Amino acid sequence: MCAISTGIYLNSAELQALHERESELFHLYVAGLRKHMNLATGIVDCCSYYSLAEDIRSAGRPGVAAKSYSKEQIRRMLAQLIDIGLLKKCGSSQQLAFACLLADRSNESPPEFGSCKA
Repeated sequence: MCAISTGIYLNSAELQALHERESELFHLYVAGLRKHMNLATGIVDCCSYYSLAEDIRSAGRPGVAAKSYSKEQIRRMLAQLIDIGLLKKCGSSQQLAFACLLADRSNESPPEFGSCKA
């Protein structure tokens, strides 16, 4: 099971990268990825397409339809987060792991994850 940090701090570089982007990207980055980030390394390595979709799913209410996301939609959103410089894909093609490139870390050394260095 993946540990969830007790608080999420977004720095100005992260906020600027997400500025004027779709709200789904912000939600995926914060609720799906950053809450699982290892604060020492900046790496998120405990997610799946299913868990990310669950993390950003919104329940319906009267007058507002529920919103859920497919694996392909999650893939496209992750690709956008990579394109804007927030994430770098890490690990093998079978493993869903990312380095949060702009996030503050609790140490000064660059994170490593297999073949991934932020």
